[in-house]
Amino acid sequence: MTLRTLLLAPLLLVSACGGDGVTLRGTLRPDALSGSDSLSVLAGDGSEPVEVREGAFEVSGVPPGAVTLRFARGGDTTRMEIGGLPEEGEVELRAIRLDDGSGLAFPSAVAVPGGGVVTVNGLRYGGRLPERVAADGTVLAASDDADAFLVRPVDTRLPDLRVVVGPLTQSVTPDGDP
Repeated sequence: MTLRTLLLAPLLLVSACGGDGVTLRGTLRPDALSGSDSLSVLAGDGSEPVEVREGAFEVSGVPPGAVTLRFARGGDTTRMEIGGLPEEGEVELRAIRLDDGSGLAFPSAVAVPGGGVVTVNGLRYGGRLPERVAADGTVLAASDDADAFLVRPVDTRLPDLRVVVGPLTQSVTPDGDP
């Protein structure tokens, strides 16, 4: 047996010991459940549909990385693009809204094991927030009257932040000017 064979054997054992994938659990908003057609979820291409029952679903064995969830009712389909899935554990998608106009599904919140961060339709969710957040970031969106912002922190361990601007809110330019 050569040294190369001895070094490859542990690598093969480590790669074979991977988890069974992640379990995606989700709940839908009540307005997403209106209508008489049944609603199902498919995770990725070629997967078996999972029926949404009492506003909830569970899809097990989803591989780490990225997956597209498709919500199907009758002939209508909406999708949710999820990236950054962990090797294993449970990711919870809460209060999902189905937007037929854009064809996308949006969660109100996402819980990720260990405080990790995933992307959903290009937005970062999850993470652990400290009691007080002071972070540099980029404004992704602003409300019409500029009293609420969606901010992407530079720190990739943090999710995108919903910021409400009130009378005591302090904001500064990159130079530190008010």
